[in-house]
Amino acid sequence: MIVFKYIIACCLLFGWFVLNKKNRNNKLLLFILLNLLLTEIITNFLSNLGLLYSISFIIHHSLWLWIMVFVMLHNSLAKLFLIIFYIFSILNLLFIEKELPNFYTYVVGSLVYIILFIIESYRRLQQEDFDFIQSNTYLLIFAPVFFFLIFSFMFGYGSSELMNIYVYNKIDFYDFIAATANTIYYFLILVYIYKEFKNKNV
Repeated sequence: MIVFKYIIACCLLFGWFVLNKKNRNNKLLLFILLNLLLTEIITNFLSNLGLLYSISFIIHHSLWLWIMVFVMLHNSLAKLFLIIFYIFSILNLLFIEKELPNFYTYVVGSLVYIILFIIESYRRLQQEDFDFIQSNTYLLIFAPVFFFLIFSFMFGYGSSELMNIYVYNKIDFYDFIAATANTIYYFLILVYIYKEFKNKNV
């Protein structure tokens, strides 16, 4: 949907002007948004989009995993998972998945991220670190969770009849779910950016 191109652009511009770029997480978030925006722009000029999306998946997920590396208390596990994701992504691109884009890469990267998110959330709760759970950093690492879950489900069942059922007028279930996932994703990112801006000016 073309509206999300403008939403990504707004998030990127807002973040570029208000975020502290010395903060590693903020810098990585800006790269995530830049990757998403460039992907959307380049789609206007290419007919075969499979390779573009496959590369974009790798960049997008690896940047989120790098954020998790910097956030986790014991980040050796996150580093290990990140290396595994890189290895799998390259092997999948070259040898495993025959079709483009590489949906396996998206699903595996999403599952890796969600597992790390659950582990870190559990550790923080176990330590009663409620300040972290309520922090803007936690909001940041939570932002892509539903996005990853929903699109992993969609890529797994995208060809099923369920996804072709019309929800309203000419909007099918696939487009409806995709729009919902994107809305939640970018809304949470915007909230994070706004709270960072607010905290910076306190």
